[in-house]
Amino acid sequence: GRLRLDLRFPISHASDLDRAKKVLADLLAADERVLAEPPARVFVRHLDDNSVELAAWPFARPQDTLALQGDLIEQIKTAFEEQGITIPHPGQDVHLFSHDAAAQVAEEGGVQ
Repeated sequence: GRLRLDLRFPISHASDLDRAKKVLADLLAADERVLAEPPARVFVRHLDDNSVELAAWPFARPQDTLALQGDLIEQIKTAFEEQGITIPHPGQDVHLFSHDAAAQVAEEGGVQ
C-alpha cells in the first residue's frame, strides 16, 4: 500500500518560485522513503496577498508517512533558509486615526 502526503509551504512573492520548486523536488527525490511510483508532484497550490503556496505530494508506505512528513518539513525549512527563500509571517497593518489631529491638519489647510 501507499499513502500520499499533502505538504504545503507558503513562500513570499519575492522568492524565486522556480528555485523553491526545485528545492522541494530535489529533497523528495533524495529521500528513499518517497516512492518512485507514482511520482511525487510539486506545484503552486494557492496565491494570496501574503504568499504563494507550494504543495508537494510525495507517496510513501503507510509505516513511513509520519516520520517522513516531519523530516521533510524540517529539511525543506532549512533548505529554504539556505537558499534565501522566505516563508512569510502573517501580518496586519494597523492605522490609528486621531480625530483631533485630522481636524488640526484640516484647519491648517493641509491634507491628512
